[in-house]
Amino acid sequence: MGFGRFNLGLWTGGVPHNQGATYQALPLTSRGRFRVGVNWTDHEHRTDEMTNNLNYAGISNEPNFERDYDINLQNTKYYKKKPALYDGEGNWEDYLVQFELIAAINKWSDIEKALELATSLRGTAQSILTDIRPEMRTNFIQLTAALASRFQPENQAEMYMAQMKSKIRGRMEQIPVLGQDIKRLVRLAYPSAPIEIKEQLACDCFIDSLNDVDMEWAIFQAKAKSINNAIQVALKYEAFQNDRRKHVTKPVLCCK
Repeated sequence: MGFGRFNLGLWTGGVPHNQGATYQALPLTSRGRFRVGVNWTDHEHRTDEMTNNLNYAGISNEPNFERDYDINLQNTKYYKKKPALYDGEGNWEDYLVQFELIAAINKWSDIEKALELATSLRGTAQSILTDIRPEMRTNFIQLTAALASRFQPENQAEMYMAQMKSKIRGRMEQIPVLGQDIKRLVRLAYPSAPIEIKEQLACDCFIDSLNDVDMEWAIFQAKAKSINNAIQVALKYEAFQNDRRKHVTKPVLCCK
């Protein structure tokens, strides 16, 4: 049953209502009842069970459609956003960040978060459920720790650091693609580092990976403070150089 104005053609608390009549939810009374105005006539109906389910503790008795509707959605477990599936192939940290945001939108409790996460696993990620104890499957902290240990182990950080240091732009590799790959390596190599440190590391790694002294100098002259700034400068420099090559006049050889 919604709150505010609504139409009912059914029985409530043993009192028959007219088909298609308009009802107005009024404030709760001191006896745990609410009044429904039916064509200007009030009827009181017991709502103890309803108020317990909707958890009215500390909430004003004044009718408020947006508030009451939101509470009713929580009570019916309505999905405002549904999490994506995770199969272990993508970056675990990226997935977890998005999952936490969706959980906040849906206002899930910790056990609901654990159940939603467990039922969103597929492939190799799903197999971890059989590797952990049953009580861990409904514990959000323990479940996420198990998934992190499988798909983002700490001992792989050194491997990603080595990939960062050896990263060189491919001959046909696009600058934005290079930048995204470096961002990914930095996140994996330094998962717990502050964002500012990650930005500086990514920027330095990007410049070193260009393998183009003139382009590196252009970025240095622009005083790029983040990898995104460095990418923009590199794109402008490359566009300028490509345009310049098109307009270079080749020398004409004269034959005697």
